Amino acid sequence: MTSTDRYALVLDAEPSRRDALLAYLNHFLNVLPFTDDPVQIADAQCLLLAANVTDALNVFHDARRRNKKMAVLVYGVRLHCEAAIELLGAGADEFVMQQHERDFAVLPTAINRAVQARERQMALEQARSEALHHALTLATILNHVNDAVISFGDSGRIQLFNKQAEQLFGYRFNDVINQSVLLLIPLHLRDEAWRLFSDAQKTDFCTTTEFLAQRLDGEVFPVEFSCRCIRLSGKDQFVVTLRDISSRKEMEAALHFHIALEGFISSVATDLINRPTPHISAAIDGALSTMGLMCNLHRCYVLLESPDTRNLSCVNEWNATGISSLRERWQQISKEMAPLFERRLSNSENIVVNDVDAMNDSIEKVQLRKRGVKTLLLLPLRMDERVKGVLGLESTAAARQWTDVEISLLSLIAAVFANAFARQRRELALEALSSELADANVRLHQQARRDSLTGIHNRRHFDEVLEQEYRRALRDKKPLAVLICDVDFFKPYNDLYGHPAGDACLVKVALVLTESFQRSGDLCARYGGEEFVVLMAGLSGEQALQAAERARRLLADAVLPHARGVNGIVTASFGLASMSPDSPVPVKELLQAADQGLYRSKESGRNRCTLIPLAKGDQPATGVAI
Repeated sequence: MTSTDRYALVLDAEPSRRDALLAYLNHFLNVLPFTDDPVQIADAQCLLLAANVTDALNVFHDARRRNKKMAVLVYGVRLHCEAAIELLGAGADEFVMQQHERDFAVLPTAINRAVQARERQMALEQARSEALHHALTLATILNHVNDAVISFGDSGRIQLFNKQAEQLFGYRFNDVINQSVLLLIPLHLRDEAWRLFSDAQKTDFCTTTEFLAQRLDGEVFPVEFSCRCIRLSGKDQFVVTLRDISSRKEMEAALHFHIALEGFISSVATDLINRPTPHISAAIDGALSTMGLMCNLHRCYVLLESPDTRNLSCVNEWNATGISSLRERWQQISKEMAPLFERRLSNSENIVVNDVDAMNDSIEKVQLRKRGVKTLLLLPLRMDERVKGVLGLESTAAARQWTDVEISLLSLIAAVFANAFARQRRELALEALSSELADANVRLHQQARRDSLTGIHNRRHFDEVLEQEYRRALRDKKPLAVLICDVDFFKPYNDLYGHPAGDACLVKVALVLTESFQRSGDLCARYGGEEFVVLMAGLSGEQALQAAERARRLLADAVLPHARGVNGIVTASFGLASMSPDSPVPVKELLQAADQGLYRSKESGRNRCTLIPLAKGDQPATGVAI
C-alpha cells in the first residue's frame, strides 16, 4: 500500500495548526479532521493526535475501542512530552516530538511507520491468540507456561485454575473451583469486568487489555489479560490468561521523572515491542550499533545467563572500527570471574564506572584495564522477576561522567531488551512443550493399547482390531479365525508358587503366543487374568487349528514345572472359531464360539485345542498332545 492510499484523521486543540497540518498532509495521503462519525473512525488507518488535546487519553481509548486496527500517532513539542508519555503508556503506537509547532515534515514518514507497526502488532496479536487457543486444549501444558490461565463457563464459575494462577492470586485450586471469577476482581470493577467478558463473547478474536485484579490477601494489582470465548460442546467457554504487570507499571511511572525521550530511543522501543520473535536478535544488534555511535562508545553487548544460572554468554555485540570482537571468547563465562559486579547486578543495581583507573583494586579493575576500557555502564536485564542478563556499554577513549538522564534512558532500553528476550524465551518454551506433549500423547496412545505385565496388546486394542478385520473379511470375502487361550490350573499355580511366579508364567505364555503367531494378519492380546486371545485374519478353521496346536506344543515343550498341572507342567487349553466367507456371522457369535471351544477343551481334560465350526453340518475338531 502506498502512502497516498493512507486514510488518516487529525485531532488538534488548535484549529489553525490543524488546518495547516491538513493542508500539508494532503500532499502525501488522504487526511480528514477528526469527528465523532463512527464510520469515519472505523475506516481510518491512522489517528494523528496532538498531545495538547484536552482529555486526549479518553479520546485515544474511545478511538482504539472503535477501531483496534487504527494506528495512533501522538505529536507535539517537548512541552507536551508528559502527556505524550501517558498516551504511549496507554498503548499509542508512536510519539513524534516536533522542533516547533509547525514542524510537519517528520509526520508523513512517521504515519507510514506507525501504520506498519500497528499492522505488525495486530498480526502478532492474532497469531498469539491462535497459539493460545490451541495450547489451552492441552491440559498438561498449562502448569508449565509462565502466565496464569483461568477458564470458566458463561455462568462465570471457575473450571480451570493453573499453578501460575495459584501463585499469582494466592488461592489454591480447590478454593476457587466452581466459585465466581468475579472473586478475583475488585468489587468496584466487577460490572466492568463482566462487560469485557461479554464483549469477548461477541467476537472471534482474543481480547487483550489491562485491568486490576485482587489477590487472596486483598491486594489490588495491575494485570494484562487476554480473553477469548470458544465454543465447546455447544457451550461458551471463556479462556483468560493473566500476567502481573506491576513491574511494567512501575517502569512507566518512572518515565514521568525522566521526560527526555529522543527519536532514537522511541523508535528502538517501538521496533522491539512489535518485532516478531525470530527477528529480535537482529533488531537488538542494530540497536546496539546505533546506540554505540550515538553515545560515542566503542563496545556495546548483551550477556545472558545460562540455564544453570552460573555462567554468562554474549548473545549480541557491536564494536567500533578497530575494536576486536569478544563474542566468541565470551561464552560460558563464570560469574565468579567478576564477583563484585555479579553481586550488585543480582540485586538489580546499575553499575556505573565513570573512570576505571579510579576504581578500588579488584578482579574487575584488572580485567577492564587489560581490555583498555576507560569507562563502563552495566545495566541488569530483568526477566520473570529476576536478573538474567546484562547490557554492557564501554569506551576505550577516556573517562566519562554518565549523567542521570543517560542512565535513565539507557535503562529503559535495557528493560525493552529484557522484555523482548523474555517473550522470545516464553514462545520458544511453549513450542518445546507443545512438541513434548505431542510425543507424550503418542506414547500414551501406545501404552493404552498394551498390557503392562506381558507387553503384548490388551483387550481394548484387540476389540478395535477385531472390528476392523471383521469388516475387512466381509468386504474381501476371506475367512477370519479367533482363538481364546486359558492357562490350565492357573489359580493353583499362583497358590503354590506365589504371584511373582504367576506373573512370570503369564509373560512366558505371552512370549509363546507371539512366537507362534507372527503373520502380518495375526494379533496376540491378553484378554484378562490368565486368558489370552489371538486374531488370525485370512485363516480357515483347519489352518487356525494347526497354528493353535503348534502354540500348545511349544508351551508344553517349555516344560514350566507345575506340580498340580497336566503332566506336572504348565499347559493351556485353546478354543477356536473361524468364520467362512460363505457363512458370515456377527462378531459376538464368533467370540462366543471360540469361548465354547475353550470350555470343551477344559471339559475334555485340558491341554488341547477345540475348533467350533460355524457352518451347519460341521463337527467340532479337537487336537491334543498327551
